[in-house]
Amino acid sequence: MRATHRYQEATQPGVDSESLPGNGERVPNGAAKDALVLDRAEKAESLADQQASVLALLAELLAPTDLERAVDAFAGALQQQFAATRVAIGLVQEDGVIALNAISQQATVDVASDEARLLTEVMEECIDYEQLVCFPSSDAGLEVLTAHRALYSRHDRNNLVSVPLFRHAEPVGVLLLERLDAEPFVADTLDLLEHVALVTAPLIAVRCEAELGTFARLRHAMHAFFSQRFGAQRHGARLLLVLSLAALVFVAMVPLPHSVPADAELVPSERRLIAAPFDGFVEQVVVKPGEAVSAGQLLARLDSVELELELTRRDGEIASAESEFRAAMASYDRQATAIARAKLDRERALRALVSQRLDRIELRAPIDGLIVSGDPADAIGTPVTRGEALFEIARADGFEVHLMVHERHIREVQEGQVGSLSLRSRPSEAMPFIVRAIHPVAESADGASRFRVRAALDVPPGITPRPGESGIASLNTDRVSLARRWGQTLLQHLSELWWRLSS
Repeated sequence: MRATHRYQEATQPGVDSESLPGNGERVPNGAAKDALVLDRAEKAESLADQQASVLALLAELLAPTDLERAVDAFAGALQQQFAATRVAIGLVQEDGVIALNAISQQATVDVASDEARLLTEVMEECIDYEQLVCFPSSDAGLEVLTAHRALYSRHDRNNLVSVPLFRHAEPVGVLLLERLDAEPFVADTLDLLEHVALVTAPLIAVRCEAELGTFARLRHAMHAFFSQRFGAQRHGARLLLVLSLAALVFVAMVPLPHSVPADAELVPSERRLIAAPFDGFVEQVVVKPGEAVSAGQLLARLDSVELELELTRRDGEIASAESEFRAAMASYDRQATAIARAKLDRERALRALVSQRLDRIELRAPIDGLIVSGDPADAIGTPVTRGEALFEIARADGFEVHLMVHERHIREVQEGQVGSLSLRSRPSEAMPFIVRAIHPVAESADGASRFRVRAALDVPPGITPRPGESGIASLNTDRVSLARRWGQTLLQHLSELWWRLSS
């Protein structure tokens, strides 16, 4: 109802041709409405033309494969698009200094000429001003833009426009346009130039970074990273970074205790092998592996049946030889007597040998210790040969440590050096040792060469280690700073790499 009432008011006599709708705006009708539609169409067409111009300039900047040709093409396109007499483009280098890269309609740029130096000064002045400069109609006074005034005074009726290129608040370059004996740059043209600068600045920056090498790009990335996190506005972060670097330098330079790591194994200081004294058979085994034994204790017994039979046979042979010897003596035959005596001595010697073997059928422990190897319990009744090892006994009160030191650290090890051993079965109990000998020949294992180092172990009271236990040993060396240690390691790796590449 309210809308109908307003429509009636709008059509009543005396009411203006433009009425107020519900939102309070005047609705044009007739010629005014046609003029508004025409104005909007003209603005849309102008906007489309600007966008097309920007896209055409971007195409000129993207088409060439290298940066130099792209900047030259871009300068020519700007000259044609904005009816300029000359267009110059300068880009900011790695050191932050702007350099003149291209001038329209010039194949080469003589950067040493006075004209080139003046153009560079104009661009630096534009970067310092940090906004578009239209000379002589710029808001800045003539006394501020000295380089612009100098370039303006070189030519009569000269119009200048310098447009800075920025990406992420960092300067990328400057666009400089000149018109000689032509109309000045109007506001729409300046707006379009700012739009072109806003769109093309990131693209130019990316192309400049693409022209850099790998290390230069890495340096730029690191600079951007540190600038973002430790910039001038982040005082706390910068203070924390300085303190962290100071602490790192202090820790790296202070000498710290250094040690050489090595795998270690407990080895008995004395070992004895119990071997079969002759060929025979195992009759009895009275001990087990790991059992503690004392000197003279029975370990095993060999079968004596064959030896006893052999002994009986030898006794018979001796009796027969004695009879022959007495008969030869009764005949007073010296030759027969000598032969009979030799035969009797031989039989007695053979009988002594059998008797000796019979006395050795019992295998006894030669020392106090532990049975560390040998378990012939399953071999009872099986034959054994002379010299075959049946048991190994190691002293339980004397140990030495065998360290396997990597060849990279062996030069830091010497006799008399002290260290500590931590067994895997007792990781919290460290036992000291002293290096006694270093084997001169390396042993290869797991793709690396290691030297065997023998050391005397000092076992604290209350600890009973067992032979064969392994652990980690640490050999004490001189105090060395972290910087020196890392530097030596790095130098060694580089030396090895250089040797491999040069060989």
